[in-house]
Amino acid sequence: MEIETYKDIFKSKNGRIYLEQLPHLEKIRSGQSFLYRKNGNESMIMELSMHDLVDADLLEKALLRSLSRYPYLTSKFIQVDGDFYLSANFLPMKVVETLRLRPLGGLETNYHLVDITFYEKKIYVAYHHALCDGRGIMPFVRKLIYYYCLKKYQSPIDIDDLSLASENMSIGELQEPFVSEEKATDTLPVFKHDAFRLPELTTDKHLYKSTRYELNIDQDSFVGWARSKHATPSIAVALLMSKIIENVHPNEKEIICNLARDDRAGSSCQNTFRNCVGSIELTYSRHPDEIPFLDQVENYRNAIRQSKQKQQLRDSISRMTALSDQLDKRKGFLDKQKMLSFYDDLILDTFVLSYIGQFKLGAYESFIDDIHSYISGSKGLTIQMSAVNETLSLDFIQSFADKIYLESFIEELKQRNIGFFVKGPIEFETPYDALKQS
Repeated sequence: MEIETYKDIFKSKNGRIYLEQLPHLEKIRSGQSFLYRKNGNESMIMELSMHDLVDADLLEKALLRSLSRYPYLTSKFIQVDGDFYLSANFLPMKVVETLRLRPLGGLETNYHLVDITFYEKKIYVAYHHALCDGRGIMPFVRKLIYYYCLKKYQSPIDIDDLSLASENMSIGELQEPFVSEEKATDTLPVFKHDAFRLPELTTDKHLYKSTRYELNIDQDSFVGWARSKHATPSIAVALLMSKIIENVHPNEKEIICNLARDDRAGSSCQNTFRNCVGSIELTYSRHPDEIPFLDQVENYRNAIRQSKQKQQLRDSISRMTALSDQLDKRKGFLDKQKMLSFYDDLILDTFVLSYIGQFKLGAYESFIDDIHSYISGSKGLTIQMSAVNETLSLDFIQSFADKIYLESFIEELKQRNIGFFVKGPIEFETPYDALKQS
């Protein structure tokens, strides 16, 4: 059926399935760590720089059609005795022209947990991490841009990717992944604190605001160099950054890259859109001269391969389920918030790396200049990676102003004759959610 209004979404086949399944869904468990923060949780932003000025009317139409494929992204949260549940939201989601990012989950966004705004040539997709993770939101974003480009440029393209071509929602997309089939372990998640910590976090260089640098790299030359070392782009960035930290701060403590990992394969809900992110600890040798680069690449490959084994992923899911089970014993919002308060000041040593992957939009990628992904409030150094239109984008997100790590990374690119363009520093703030007000 043709989707002309927001209400039409719920009349579509996918919309009807969503409404039928909604009363039977588990409470939010996989995204719980983002629901009890002291000041709320900041929005995660995906920023797309388009080649031409954004057309508001076409973007609105593309949004409606995309939501008819992913109707669960229209949901709002309701709180019952300190627990949160997905609920139908019949108030419209509207595209708005503004430079200001709006708090999610409150009146300003009609209580929506996804918000689409634009300004001039940029499209902003804001989403709440308690609702979904990068893999959960990415199919929707790709669908949104696909339909927008189709309407704006009137030049259909062949679609190789089945997830983009499919118009049918599966019930599995809605399922909560942190409901174990087996009894959950009693072991709770453990975060290491004995690795090397960037000294900026313990000196007056630390800022209670966020700064980011946009580093756009020629994808072909970087990937070509990485492949010559048998490395993936993620491994190449992880190793280069670890090497840089070793050179800047000679020290005997381990340098750890916390590489974001999709844990869905350890769950019975492998198609879920919900937040299912784990982490792989990649340990860098403090004596690189003794271990050739190719061997370090192989060490990282082995660590990633090991961490993605079925049992490892199940153990990760089980630990997070155990945390959720412990949270169930607490009564009321404030008691649950107190239990999870350690997340407010959590620092993952030494740095964090996350790669949302190639955008995979075929010829339509030529209408996108670059994609950037960011969130404020993170302590330390986080690098967000994305790739589109032959450009590999790295967002250096910092809670300190010093650009020594960025400049050192650029020197590594220069030594390998890899083209790049850098923008920043950009001081920024993504808004806290308005769930307390809803």
